[in-house]
Formats: sequence, C-alpha cells, structure tokens
Amino acid sequence: MSDSGDEVEVKKPTEDEEEVDQSLTNSDVTTKYQEAAKIANAVLEAMLAKVEPGVNPIDICRVGDEMIEEKCKKIFTKKVKGQAIEKGVAFPTCVSVNECVCHNSPLNSEAQEPLKEGDLVKIDLGVHIDGFVAVAAHTVRAGTYVSVWGRVLRGGRVGREGCVISFKCVRRRSSYFPLVQNVLSLIHVLPSLPPSLLQALLQSPKAPSWGRRPTCSSLR
Repeated sequence: MSDSGDEVEVKKPTEDEEEVDQSLTNSDVTTKYQEAAKIANAVLEAMLAKVEPGVNPIDICRVGDEMIEEKCKKIFTKKVKGQAIEKGVAFPTCVSVNECVCHNSPLNSEAQEPLKEGDLVKIDLGVHIDGFVAVAAHTVRAGTYVSVWGRVLRGGRVGREGCVISFKCVRRRSSYFPLVQNVLSLIHVLPSLPPSLLQALLQSPKAPSWGRRPTCSSLR
C-alpha cells in the first residue's frame, strides 16, 4: 500500500529473474569453487618455482596474473542466458619480501629491488569463476640459504601438518603437544612459550579444534 492509501501492485519475479541458489548445496557453485582452487594452486606452484635471486617481484606478479587469465579462458566457455561467465583474477598476484607482510602488487612503473639470496618471499593470489573466489598463499626463501628463520618456517609447517593428521586420526587436542614438541626438536627449534603454558593452550576448551600454532624461536 502506498502513502496515499492506494494499493500498489507487486510485480512477481519471472522464471529468468528468480534468485539462483548460491549455497554449497548447488553443485554448480561447488564446481566453480573447485575449478578456481585448482587454478590458484597451479599458478601459485608455478610462481614459487620462479623465486630465485636476481628475479624482480614485478615479473612474478605480471606472469602470475597472465597465467590466471590464460587458464580461466579454457574453462566455462559456454554462455549462460546469452552472457559469458566472468572469470579471472580475483586478487592480483602479490610478492611481498622480508619486512613487507603481504599484498605487495606493484605497478610496472614502480621500482622493485630484485630478490636476493635468503630473502623471505610471500606470494598470494586469488582466482574467481562467476564471482566464486579461491585464494592461495605460501612463503619461501629465495635461493638455498638456510637460516634460523628457515628452520622456524619448516618447523611451523611440519608441526601444523602433523596436528592436522593427528586431529583426523584421534580427534584429541591432548595429542598435539607431544607431537609438536617432537617435530620441532628434530629440527632444533623449540616453542618460545614455556612447555606448561603451551600445553595448557593446546588443551584449553577455548582453543580452536585444530589447536593453536606456537610461536617458535631457534636454539642456538
């Protein structure tokens, strides 16, 4: 009813205008997520292989975006209701070095220092198909440089993967603490938290079901 008191006819949506189910119960939605994730993982792996001393971060960013667009052109090529499905870069390829935490995607006109031996390089990117986004990221060292931070990164990764496997098998947070301790000790890295506090955190009812990732410091 309008402000004047007259009845207003409500237009019902036509079949073409009906809202499309965008939940994960729709197989088309999950397929688009999965295909976007496959491209994101493939491009990320290819970009990690390019991380070497002397390479300019701008080149990695440019090649990453071009590879995403090229791979997206090969899928979902059929038009829907006369319109092409939008797909491609959802988040530009970013190469962040050392103290730059993340999301460094420079313009071609911006000067960037080439990577050096031992640089800590973070790569993140995103792909979308019809607006359904998959993002991926990873951290590596440039070159064959092995340092304290290299051991810390390896310890965090291996410890995390061990916790995930442990959770799938036994589903008990109490098993995380000895597993993390054993893994980190093998590569000469120990948690910076006291063992009693770390164990209390991992076993706390308020801790996430996958356990907390400890901050690590190296033994010298």
